Amino acid sequence: MRIVKAILLSLLCLWLGCVLVYVGRIGYEKWQVTRNATEFFSLLIGGQWEQAADLTLAGAYQGDPERQQSRRMAWIERMTALKEQGFYPVAYRHVTADFDDGCVCTGHVDLTFQHGDRTVTYRTVFTLHKDYRVNQVCPLSPSGDAVETNGWKSMACFGD
Repeated sequence: MRIVKAILLSLLCLWLGCVLVYVGRIGYEKWQVTRNATEFFSLLIGGQWEQAADLTLAGAYQGDPERQQSRRMAWIERMTALKEQGFYPVAYRHVTADFDDGCVCTGHVDLTFQHGDRTVTYRTVFTLHKDYRVNQVCPLSPSGDAVETNGWKSMACFGD
């Protein structure tokens, strides 16, 4: 009977250890995503599009540096064009990382856009590259009256 109790206790401890490691890994991944996303959105809001492009496109087209540079320049040019049209992000808050389907692959942020003389805040979903960098940034629903976001979506929602 003592051997059975020892085996059961050992199995319970092993199971608890596995659960703690799993939960710890998820917590670490969420922290890493939140940190990376916060850095990306800070650069984006600050108009530092070159650095934001470097963050989001660093892993894209690794085997083809010419294509990577072309994509980077196109991203920066589209951000500049959107700002000249009067539509650009001006603030963010509530960055969260989501665990779903066995990975931390997405997150949400409240992203505020300037549109002409008014601002509109959208609940926005972002997807991630494998190394937890922001990939796609897609506005979902506004907290007020909606404005046209197709220019933004065509640039930031298709991803790599």
